[in-house]
Amino acid sequence: MKGSAVIDTHDLERLHPIPTPRHRHATPSGPWPFLDLLDAVPEETIEPRPQSGKCRHNNEVIQCKACLEGYPQSLFPNWTMSQQQKSLIAGINQTDHRCTLISVELATKQDGQPFSTALRINVDQKCYELALTTLREMLTRTVKVRAIFVDGISGCTLKMLGTLYDIEPFFWSSSLGWTPSRFQESLDPVTKSDHITLTLRFVRKIPKPQQPSRNHGRRTSNSQDPIIDVHKPLVLDRSALQPDLLAFHMIRSQTTSTIISYHSSEKYGSTTADELCERLQLVGRSVYWAKIFEANPDPTFVVVSMLWYCVYAWDEATQELYAEICRLEAVIMKTLELTSITNHLHAISAHLLYYISLLADFRKAVCFVRDTPNPAVKDVYQTEDMDNAMKVECDHLLHQISRIEKDCKMQELRLANMMNLGYSRLNIYDSKQTTHLTEASLRDSKAMKQIAYLTMVFLPATFTTAVFSMNVDEINPGSAPHLWHYFVTALPLTLFTMWLVGVMQLPFIAEQKSAIEGTGEQRKTVNPYKWSRLWWPIILLKTSLTDEAENKRLRGLEYQ
Repeated sequence: MKGSAVIDTHDLERLHPIPTPRHRHATPSGPWPFLDLLDAVPEETIEPRPQSGKCRHNNEVIQCKACLEGYPQSLFPNWTMSQQQKSLIAGINQTDHRCTLISVELATKQDGQPFSTALRINVDQKCYELALTTLREMLTRTVKVRAIFVDGISGCTLKMLGTLYDIEPFFWSSSLGWTPSRFQESLDPVTKSDHITLTLRFVRKIPKPQQPSRNHGRRTSNSQDPIIDVHKPLVLDRSALQPDLLAFHMIRSQTTSTIISYHSSEKYGSTTADELCERLQLVGRSVYWAKIFEANPDPTFVVVSMLWYCVYAWDEATQELYAEICRLEAVIMKTLELTSITNHLHAISAHLLYYISLLADFRKAVCFVRDTPNPAVKDVYQTEDMDNAMKVECDHLLHQISRIEKDCKMQELRLANMMNLGYSRLNIYDSKQTTHLTEASLRDSKAMKQIAYLTMVFLPATFTTAVFSMNVDEINPGSAPHLWHYFVTALPLTLFTMWLVGVMQLPFIAEQKSAIEGTGEQRKTVNPYKWSRLWWPIILLKTSLTDEAENKRLRGLEYQ
């Protein structure tokens, strides 16, 4: 059983971003395909399109060569070379590498059998005629539905399929440009046939074999670039989320319906033709879907079943995204180094917004399939039961899309909550650091205050020394002052300075006490220390003796 290719980080670096979609050029209703308003109108001679618009030489290789080589302009003259170049069709037409077509068929009568064994057709310059003959022979066989998966499309393949099945170039241009599109064209009420094109983008998980990095935050593949490119894979801790493409062109008719599935180049890392073909064969082995195919003649149910591939891919992607967000939440709770994590969170948020827009396109695609009935069975087989069956199956898909959308929105809210949590933890940490700095400043302030007190104690003595200039009799005999003159002068000045500091500090202490005991309202209070502060040493001594007596009394009561 073939699985998804394991892509490591280096491979992710080499993956190309998907092309920027050009929605204005994605449907036939646009009258000027790939001709922008500032472009010069090509002067090429454009002849009117043939009445039928389809090559009539399906069984004549020589006569059909001109139609094949000139596609798409041979069948759609308005697609000039300049428009083919802008739509990337001309670039594909110039390639001649080997392309593989994988075809499976669902017979008109199921008889309990699944899809047929896959038929592989290699297309290149050497086996061009053989491949063309095989495709034409397939057109002559009547089956309920035939699915052709195109892997690595080349110029030969594009021309053969486009000519044999009369495919509008818009299918190739929207597929090559990864532009979501959905339209019905070539509706013929006579033959009861039509063409429908369905192109949509989705996201799938890509596993990684490498060990998870020890870094807390993971980077996207374009982390060196400050621009967050949502068209590149989103690298997570255990895997990566890769943009992918599902592109169908279905030709519905009364005899045989054909589904052509386009698969982009390997440089985008998208789903291969083998993978999707294998999933379709598994659908045929499902009891549920086998009953639907047997009971309903409409081959559009095959397209509905293949849309479940996108549902599974979306579900796996959101599950992986949920695990990544849970991991990041645990990391944020343990660390304050949030620079790399914040960058990763913003990248996830940007990708998530992009994913929500893709889900909206997915919803529109399902509604388009539901609301576009098959003209081949509308009048002959269409019944109320068939209408209900199609509506029921599409509603199942829409229900799953709604669930995935809710998951994405929930993850978006969790990302916002996680960012707020990180900022809150940083603010709390900064507040703690500010508190520590404030406490350190207070300690320094107390130390400076003590130094100031000591300075004030020694200031009178210094002043006295300066006045007397140390001209005392013991040191300088014959001078008038004596040593006792210094002490008689310095000691009273020191005591007076200490008393004055106490007098000035006492009102400040009283005001603090009043503010603490107050109710917060500004009111005038009578300062009880207004006059008594003049004899503050006596009050301080009395308070100390009272406190000591009270402590002795409390200790006595404790021992009793």
